[in-house]
Amino acid sequence: MLFQGKGSLMRIKPVILTDLTLRQSSETKKILAVCFVVLMAISSILVSPARAAVPATLVLPSIPVTIEAFDDTGSYFNISLSNVPSGYNVVNRVYPGWCVDRTAEMTRSPAFHQATLYSSLNPPGELAIQNWTMVNYILNHKQGNASNIQEALWYFVNFHPDGYSPTSEVAWAIVNDAKANGTGFVPGPGQAVSIICSPVITPPPVPDVQVTVIEIRMPSIGDLTGPNGEPDGKVDMRDVGLVAKNFGRTVPPAPACCDITGSTVGVPDGKIDMRDIGLVALHFGDTA
Repeated sequence: MLFQGKGSLMRIKPVILTDLTLRQSSETKKILAVCFVVLMAISSILVSPARAAVPATLVLPSIPVTIEAFDDTGSYFNISLSNVPSGYNVVNRVYPGWCVDRTAEMTRSPAFHQATLYSSLNPPGELAIQNWTMVNYILNHKQGNASNIQEALWYFVNFHPDGYSPTSEVAWAIVNDAKANGTGFVPGPGQAVSIICSPVITPPPVPDVQVTVIEIRMPSIGDLTGPNGEPDGKVDMRDVGLVAKNFGRTVPPAPACCDITGSTVGVPDGKIDMRDIGLVALHFGDTA
C-alpha cells in the first residue's frame, strides 16, 4: 500500500489480524480491565481517610480434611493436613499440634483420620463451651517445655469429666498467668490461634482419634495468600492479584478467602466485588 507524503511515497505494510493477534488483544483487554478495577478501588479509598473497621477472620474449609499425627518435642505432636482445598487459611502441610482430649489417644502415623476444622474464636455446638480463650492465651505466652504447656492446656480443656491437675510447677505458673491475664484474650494479626480438629466419626469404645488443635498465625485483613498458598504475614501484590483475578465471581468456585466483606461490614456476601478489592487495596503494605 502506497501513501503520498510531502515529496515522497511511503509504503505502509497491511495489518493482518490473525487468530493469535486477536487472542493477544483479548488477553490484553482482560489485563487492562483488572488494572482498571484495582485502580478504581484504590482511588475510592484515597478519597476516604478512614480505614474500614473490619475484624480479621479465619477462613476454613467446610468439608473434612485428612490429618496425620507424628510425635514431636516442640509440641505435643505434629499434625499433617492433607486434602485441603485451595483458598483457605490452612494448606497441606505440617502444623504444631496439641492434645485437648484426654479421653482418647490418637494413633500416630501412618494412620490417617478425617476431621472437620473449626476456628477456636467461634466454635460450634458443644465445642463452644470449652475455654478456648485460655488455650489461645497460653499458645501466645508459652513458658517451659512442650510438656509444661500441654499440662496447662489440659487444665482448661480436656473433655474428661474429672478434669486435670498439672504436676509441674512451670505448668501451674502458666495456668496462674492465664487466670490472671487471659480473660477476654483474642489473638491479633501475627499471633498464634488454635484451629480445632474435630473427628468426623464418633470414636468407638476404645478410640484411636481425638479432638486436637493445630497452631497457626492469625492473618491480617487483606492477607489472603503467600508463596505456598497460605497467608504470609503481609498484604502485597499476591493478595491484590488474587482478589482482582476473581473479581465478579461467586464463592464457590472463587476462593472463599477473597470474599472479605459485603454490604454489612465484615460479613462475606458470597461474591467478589469492589468492596473486597477495595479492602485489600486499603491494607496494602500491612504486615503482621
